[in-house]
Amino acid sequence: MAMSHRAPLYLILLSALLSGLIFFSFGHVVNAFPNDAPPTEWYSFFSRTLFDPHTEYSAESILLPLVAKLLGANATPRVYEGFCVALNLCLLPLVTLYAYALWQSLWRSVAFMMAFALTFKYLWAYTLGFPDPLTIGLLCLAGLSALTQKPFFTAIFIFFAGLSHFSSTALASGCLMVAVFCSTTEAPLSQRLRFIAYCLGALIACKLFLQLWYFYLDYKLETRVDWVLGKDLSFFKARYFLSRRTFWLTPGISLLLLYGMLIAYWLLKKRLLLALAALFSLVIGYTALFFTIDGARVFYIVIPAVYVYFLSTTISAVFKTENDRANADA
Repeated sequence: MAMSHRAPLYLILLSALLSGLIFFSFGHVVNAFPNDAPPTEWYSFFSRTLFDPHTEYSAESILLPLVAKLLGANATPRVYEGFCVALNLCLLPLVTLYAYALWQSLWRSVAFMMAFALTFKYLWAYTLGFPDPLTIGLLCLAGLSALTQKPFFTAIFIFFAGLSHFSSTALASGCLMVAVFCSTTEAPLSQRLRFIAYCLGALIACKLFLQLWYFYLDYKLETRVDWVLGKDLSFFKARYFLSRRTFWLTPGISLLLLYGMLIAYWLLKKRLLLALAALFSLVIGYTALFFTIDGARVFYIVIPAVYVYFLSTTISAVFKTENDRANADA
């Protein structure tokens, strides 16, 4: 019993130490657009003028600038940058502690934390200023909460993630819905459809909220989707052929290797639908990467929900198998 009380403290300390080590010793800031002002300048200005009319696409993402405004963390680009650093540092501990809250298992949570920390490249290479850490954190919580039988919590996380970055959240939620539908084939169809209904409801509610926000505050935005549709396919093909190797390795070798191992594990377990769902999500991540110019950050705000879902599902299955073997030997 004493261990169960101490486990959260151990996880907080270990995950915070690991997060800080990655961020300050091995991580590095990626400048998304070298010829432009850094994102911290865009978003700190947007946060200060949040309730004024806007036209730039970055004004689609209202949640992080709103939180910064409420906390007074938007006075200067440097202050806003510090706020983003704090969010980055909290990302790994937040996701790890939520995993522990679901499992109540120290070892499963540590296994999850290490796998996530060593493969999720965004923790190692990030663009300060964008709403990515908040979007990723909320989508990770959505993916973990999908393990439960309470889709309401998944819907809540999806709703707020959509306020942070709607287009990526829509793609991420679609991948998660496919994954849950394919992984819970033993569950009644009505239960799986209920999960999908909650997720779709959250996306619709989020979009309605955003449209009301834009209308009331007189935002006239060219959205991210508008930007993509305004480009010719040859534009994206030219960028792809400029460095095909870089494109395919953008997620990082460690994530691709682990992702491949997850797919192989479920194939060995004869769970073809689950393996196909994982492959489908990877294809969606690469498709989003192809139709943007922001590089790795795009992949890592589309994939987190389904990645942590498959990772945690596999860890649960492996630990369950080991426990079953131990009980059999006993």
